[in-house]
Amino acid sequence: MTTIVDGPATAPETAGDERLEVVRPAQSPPEQPEEENGERRRRVRLIAAAVAVVLLVAGARYYLYWRHFETTDDAFVDGAVVEIAPQVAGRVAAVHVRDNQWVEAGDVLVEIDPDPYRTALEAARSERELARARVEAAKLALKLT
Repeated sequence: MTTIVDGPATAPETAGDERLEVVRPAQSPPEQPEEENGERRRRVRLIAAAVAVVLLVAGARYYLYWRHFETTDDAFVDGAVVEIAPQVAGRVAAVHVRDNQWVEAGDVLVEIDPDPYRTALEAARSERELARARVEAAKLALKLT
């Protein structure tokens, strides 16, 4: 049987009787020199300030970099996208807007190459003049008969 006795340890009185000494903590911790405490506090504050500055800089860089990117976990991004279509078909000669640029109604976005349309217009005018000449020739032929 083991018993705990509050007091100094003594030799066991019998072979089965063991006595253990109870050790209690000191009433106050051992005092450290005041200089060491002040230096330690200063070091802890300096480290805490350095960690805060590093976290602040890292957070600012993260925000400034990632604010331009849209992220989603369902692969759908909200956005104001408008489909546009030309009034006539043709090759694009010039583009007057950049990607993601805001535009207003009536702004010229692209120019379509006008050469095929000029050629078609000249051909139509030539055919019109030819038709007029034939009409005049037919009128003269009708008067003569």
